[in-house]
Amino acid sequence: MNVQWFSSKNLNGVLTLDRNYLLLNVSASKNLKEPFRILLGIKDDKNLVIKSVRKDEINRYPKENLLKFTKTKSYLRICSKSVVSKIANMLNLSWKSLPKKFPTTYNAKENYLLIDTQSANK
Repeated sequence: MNVQWFSSKNLNGVLTLDRNYLLLNVSASKNLKEPFRILLGIKDDKNLVIKSVRKDEINRYPKENLLKFTKTKSYLRICSKSVVSKIANMLNLSWKSLPKKFPTTYNAKENYLLIDTQSANK
């Protein structure tokens, strides 16, 4: 019997965009090292970027850009209906189309999580 065993190390990172929050699964959130706050941005190609900010780094960024979050062993959640609304508008998503799932990739060189908004799944 030939069996291919699955490893949690090789699971894909996923961001779920829902009406009230953004949710990163454990595979995506594990790359955000020692987060105290989160920076969330959008690139010219409309892909999202999430960067973790440690407590000793918070003075480097404008306070209004630093988002609070909840992190557990299985997810990281950013609760902000206004942020979700801005993202949905920028990506031309309707409220009826939410929730949407997007694959993530960690960029170790730049130290951020890239969310591929061009590859949405439901």
